[in-house]
Amino acid sequence: LNQVFELGQVIRAGRDLDELLETVAHAVQSAAGYAVVLISLYDETVDGFRRTAQAGVPLATFEAMRGVVLRRSRIEGLLQEQFRISQSYFFPAERAGEWRPFLTDEEIVYHREYVRDEEISARWQPDDALVVPLRDTRGALLGFMTVDAPLDGRRPTQATLEPLEIFAQQAAIGVE
Repeated sequence: LNQVFELGQVIRAGRDLDELLETVAHAVQSAAGYAVVLISLYDETVDGFRRTAQAGVPLATFEAMRGVVLRRSRIEGLLQEQFRISQSYFFPAERAGEWRPFLTDEEIVYHREYVRDEEISARWQPDDALVVPLRDTRGALLGFMTVDAPLDGRRPTQATLEPLEIFAQQAAIGVE
């Protein structure tokens, strides 16, 4: 809760957008318990999303990722109701055939290396993906946050998504 309060102060202070989004990424990493956090924003000049901020990704890797444009039409196609939990979208590894065609190899979210678990239903798998949209007050997609490697090793639930969605709302307010 303290990180949400601090983030509100950063927004009110009118700090640089990149600084704000880096603050959000690190707050999500710390408070929501994900080792990897990426934030991408819409860039109308290329009609796609560019990775803008991160926590937990090696800087050289992130710099390479910044050059990849994630096409708006592909991201919007990915955000299907069947994968929605609360206001977020969870893409389980065992259903990759249904969602993976929307992403090229360069567009895939960054994955850390960790051990695969046999209990697929509840444990986070290396090829799972979680997307939390950043929407403006009219519901338009401003960007999105992707997270990976939850520290508890579990797949998301409505309860565990709540803090992520609060941070996403705060980031969207800062972007607007």
